[in-house]
Amino acid sequence: MLLDPRTVTFTLPDFPTELLIRILSYLPAVDLCAVQRTCRRIHSIVTDSSYLQYILLAQINGVDDLLPPNCPFSERIELLRNHEKSWNNLQLNASHEFPSTMNHLYHLQDGYLVYNLRHVASTPQYGYVDLRSADPNEELRWVHISVEHIPTPVWIESAVDHNLVVVLSFRTQPIKSGTLVELTFLEFTTGAPHPLSAKPNVQLPSNTILDVAYAAADVLGDYVLTTVMSGRDLCCFYLVSWKSGAVTFLREIELPNRLMPPWAPRVVIMDNSFIMLVNCWMTYLEICKLELASPDPRLQTVCFLELPALELYAFAVVSTVSKEWIPTSEHDAQSQLTRKRIAPFRSSRVGTIGLLLEYEPCTPSVRERPGCWMTVSVASLLSAIHPGTSDVPTIPWAAWGPAATRISLYRWGSILPRPAGPFWIIDVSPLVVRDYDPLRTRRARSMAEDRSPSPSRPPVFSSTKVLGQHWVAGEVETRLPFRDVVEKNVRLERYIGFVADREWIIEISARGDGTTNVVVYHVG
Repeated sequence: MLLDPRTVTFTLPDFPTELLIRILSYLPAVDLCAVQRTCRRIHSIVTDSSYLQYILLAQINGVDDLLPPNCPFSERIELLRNHEKSWNNLQLNASHEFPSTMNHLYHLQDGYLVYNLRHVASTPQYGYVDLRSADPNEELRWVHISVEHIPTPVWIESAVDHNLVVVLSFRTQPIKSGTLVELTFLEFTTGAPHPLSAKPNVQLPSNTILDVAYAAADVLGDYVLTTVMSGRDLCCFYLVSWKSGAVTFLREIELPNRLMPPWAPRVVIMDNSFIMLVNCWMTYLEICKLELASPDPRLQTVCFLELPALELYAFAVVSTVSKEWIPTSEHDAQSQLTRKRIAPFRSSRVGTIGLLLEYEPCTPSVRERPGCWMTVSVASLLSAIHPGTSDVPTIPWAAWGPAATRISLYRWGSILPRPAGPFWIIDVSPLVVRDYDPLRTRRARSMAEDRSPSPSRPPVFSSTKVLGQHWVAGEVETRLPFRDVVEKNVRLERYIGFVADREWIIEISARGDGTTNVVVYHVG
């Protein structure tokens, strides 16, 4: 007998298991966790399906999978759980140690330890070593590349996922013609002109900036987002294609003339479309959308996010912006085949952004110069904005800030938090790593009874208050969840700096002869 579809109703649990798995696989991690609590059948399907467990773990850890297609999901899950365990227990293994100089500025990208040497008394150069191809306890094989053929380089930006180095340089022109800003695109591994660049040297329009005081570059896929600020309180933004050489003028900002020298607005790329513009001297963060698909790329303001209100005598300066490096190339996984070790995963998104806000008085009679470190959750921030609206709203601090941030006091000379992949190193004696991701924090709490004893502290979900006379309310309360992992056996007593990512922690400490000592730790 045929059933009349008008009289028969089906609920989601009535669907076949294979179809339910297919439907549930499209849910984001937060919804997949929530749907497990709706009924026993869906809960058992999610927990028993290797495919759904893999999707859930990958999203919670914020990673892209670089494993071969024929790798079974059971092995992928095991690798992801081992990755979680390495950070939950801070399993660090010292692999290399070498002396260095104070002039080297280190950073990590895709398993390469890269340095820039930009001291005025030294030959400008950069260098790198492939940590994934280095044997433990053997001497590292460095590659050093000079860029002295480029006149007056002021900024060297690498993007190893594109095998790219961008060098910004200034060239003074005749009087009244201004300063010429030039971008040079080099191959990261060799220092030669990049083979995919039709124009390896690109000049920005010289009629917009007369005297350059600051310049910076950020690689975003096939483009370089360039910031140029003059000494006359004018900041310009350009979008440069490093493949075709096309230059697009995006916008300019006039900075107010204050008692102190102007600070350049900071560009923070949150994903492939949304950008945070941190405009110093302002009491808000500007969220923009970079439209690359249109024939005429544009940087459109989506909204303004208010910061805590300040007294009339104070203003804020964002002096430091930090975040995890995220690759923007979709093809760099193929380059791993030539390396000794293959990383199974890489970060897929920016989870949090760190801002150092230093509050300055406008009058000499006020001597308090407080500062605070603000950690911003990108996911919580984006959930508070609505890019589809036609107007440009200003979102009050109370509507986004308390839930999306965690603020702590900063005292001059103390350690600044530094990103370590999706985590943050907040102390070095002993080593303390903090995770601000709400989903990972809740997962860590739910798994606490299943884990062996670990150095993790209990997650913090309660709010904290930070006092300050420069705030109108006298205090600011924030509640972004976090958890700390402490490794008491690692103490960086002579620490002067460190860099880190998902795989490595690089300790930089002082030596008695005026040089530095660098220790490479592998996580896992």
